[in-house]
Amino acid sequence: KACWRTCFNPWFRGQALSMEGFKAWNKSSSILNRFLFPPPKASYSWSNFHGELVAVCTESGDSVFPCLLMPGVRKAQDSDEDEAATAVFIYCHANGEDVGLCYEAGHWLCENLGVHVVIPEYPSYGPSPGRPNELTVYENVRATYNMVTKGIGFSPRKVIMFGRSIGTGPAIKLASELDVGGLVLVSPFVSVGNIVQHHVGFLASWLTDGLADIFPSIDLIPDAECPTLLVHGSLDTVIPVTHSEQLHSASGGICKQLVILEGIGHHGIDLHIAVVNEAPRMFALDGDPKELNIDQQLNDPSKTNTRIRAPVPAWDCYSGRWCRTSLPIGEKPKISRWAGEMESGESEGHDVNTDDGTVGGDWFAERTVAAGIGVGGEGQVQQEREQFLQALHQPDEESVSGGALTSGKADGSPGQTHHFSMTYTPRPPSPVNSVSAAVGGRGGTELEEDRTVPPVGPDNPHKRFLY
Repeated sequence: KACWRTCFNPWFRGQALSMEGFKAWNKSSSILNRFLFPPPKASYSWSNFHGELVAVCTESGDSVFPCLLMPGVRKAQDSDEDEAATAVFIYCHANGEDVGLCYEAGHWLCENLGVHVVIPEYPSYGPSPGRPNELTVYENVRATYNMVTKGIGFSPRKVIMFGRSIGTGPAIKLASELDVGGLVLVSPFVSVGNIVQHHVGFLASWLTDGLADIFPSIDLIPDAECPTLLVHGSLDTVIPVTHSEQLHSASGGICKQLVILEGIGHHGIDLHIAVVNEAPRMFALDGDPKELNIDQQLNDPSKTNTRIRAPVPAWDCYSGRWCRTSLPIGEKPKISRWAGEMESGESEGHDVNTDDGTVGGDWFAERTVAAGIGVGGEGQVQQEREQFLQALHQPDEESVSGGALTSGKADGSPGQTHHFSMTYTPRPPSPVNSVSAAVGGRGGTELEEDRTVPPVGPDNPHKRFLY
């Protein structure tokens, strides 16, 4: 393999590079752009989502990306009045959708969990500039965490990282490095190399074994010591359910819970319903209310500057300041260099989002992986979006009754009835025999749950039960 790479890969030929340099090259190779991050056609622009869209500048100070802020409310404990939510979910979306395609899912979580939801965009997705790879995607997610904690002032313990599919990679990485209040993983994966081997076989994965170091979630999750909830469909053919089982076993969470949805694949509102049903028992969603509001910061001269010019308010991680709206609606943000001005999409290393991100790599391996896996899934993404649209307008379509969940289809026809099976390892153990819980926020659906939990013993180390 070393001879093959030396002969056919110009990057290796005649160069003595460090292992760190090799890893960095793999993380920004063209295989990532074509397989892991195939951006869909932009579903929104800087002129959409008025009052909810902000701009965020990365810690490196040379790229600006869009981010959605979705305020949530909940019922006050001592009255029937609504009050601001306490916790913030940072939602790291899948690779086949942009922020605009997640809009309904974000608001559905706000209404049914009573939390704030913040959705960062990935490089080259929507109007976001740059080349998507592990390093740049994580930079955007980390900048969003910086905005929530330092820019808006939320306690890190009130920040819940929510990752879905490829988004579980940056979510796990951040939770392993920084203080967070919880981690939600929907259809997570062990590592990119493992997914490649599953889809294209041993030979192709051998030729591209450097990919095993891309989003190595199985190596990072032991360091994520926060409460961790994993949700996976038993019929997922994109990322097999065994990935969640391995991550659950390796998790270092102070408490961890695995929910396996029987009869469910990689997409569908059912995955989020499971999160809504379990999150209130896993995470600290109660406490002092705090608004997801930046008006106070924007009106304080000591907390603002003019380094970022944008058609929406902007948080600048580089300077630690907010920037007021200073461009007409729809225009692309610009970064002031103190002695001049440069468009963020034109800065070195951050091309405009029409760039496919190709930076060279293994020609044969790239085409082998692309042919073996493909991208697709657009129809399923749209169908799932329609499910959230229907749920927002007709929240009573989802209900739990008789030990099974019935979901209405997007076209209004009766849905499939299926069971959830869940493995739960509490720390310390807290026996539960029968629980009747109502889950839901303003406008949400009450999900009635009845459990029968078999006794914990040598033959049953985990609690397994059906909803």
